[in-house]
Amino acid sequence: MSTKKKKNSNKGKRYSAEEKQEILGVVAKVNAANGRGGQSAASKQFGVSQLTIAGWLKGTSGKRTAKKAAKKAAKPAVKAVVKKAAVKAAPKKAVKVAAKKVAKKAAKKAAKKAGKK
Repeated sequence: MSTKKKKNSNKGKRYSAEEKQEILGVVAKVNAANGRGGQSAASKQFGVSQLTIAGWLKGTSGKRTAKKAAKKAAKPAVKAVVKKAAVKAAPKKAVKVAAKKVAKKAAKKAAKKAGKK
């Protein structure tokens, strides 16, 4: 028997489009009657957080998932571009390093010859 506790895999309740519309209908009805308080009333009636209801009213939930999907789709393309750039840059850098080494050797030789004369 294991003594480790299982991680909480509960990621919250998912609401269908019909449930969301019903909840948002209550929000609109209460707001129309009282001018305010619809989110709080719907939250108490259905057990949904006010932040969730606010997100539904703003319509941000779909935008975030679309943004994540776009990033995920672009990742392989970005990796390929970075890899291609690294391959192109590598020889140039190697040439520069080699040129610096040759220049240092030549400068040392010249310094030795100048010191001997």
